[in-house]
Amino acid sequence: MLGIAVLVIWVLGRSGDESGGVAAKMREAGCSFATYPAVRNISDHSDVPTAETRPKTWNSLPPTTGPHFGETAIWGFYEEPVPPARSLHNLEHGGVTIHYGPRVPRETLSELRGFYDDDPNGLIVAPLPELGNQIALSAWYIPDNRVTEAGFRGEGQQAKCTTFDRGAYEEFIDTFRYKGPERQDPGTMAPGGT
Repeated sequence: MLGIAVLVIWVLGRSGDESGGVAAKMREAGCSFATYPAVRNISDHSDVPTAETRPKTWNSLPPTTGPHFGETAIWGFYEEPVPPARSLHNLEHGGVTIHYGPRVPRETLSELRGFYDDDPNGLIVAPLPELGNQIALSAWYIPDNRVTEAGFRGEGQQAKCTTFDRGAYEEFIDTFRYKGPERQDPGTMAPGGT
């Protein structure tokens, strides 16, 4: 019996398992949830010469890991699209993006705005035409116990929803925000900063 208890504790304590609770919460809210392996990126950003570049190696839409533009986007709530190659750099620093499609209802956008206003640090909320009626929450995530692991570049975490669910969105952000591979001081991730 003790062996089973140890096995359960080990399985629950493994890296990446923090996403299990988020996945369940997102699915309860009617959203999908996926984890993507990290896509290799070149640290000098030479493979993404402009913010409008869309590398073919991205494995999710919007991207959650991989090659990105050399400058971050300004943290904030946008009514115009932010190039994914730019906002992906914000994810690398530990931010979370919430992208929304053009067919997301105005009432839902109002809820998103209120949600953002309540706790905006480390967040970018912006339209992404390819999403249609969906909202995508994205993070580039490295669990605390794997931060110093050589060669581990984390994994992409992404939920896609057609509705707003405050509890599920909070769970996603509370779990993954500030946990990217190139972590920044959360105090530097206030709206208007880069």
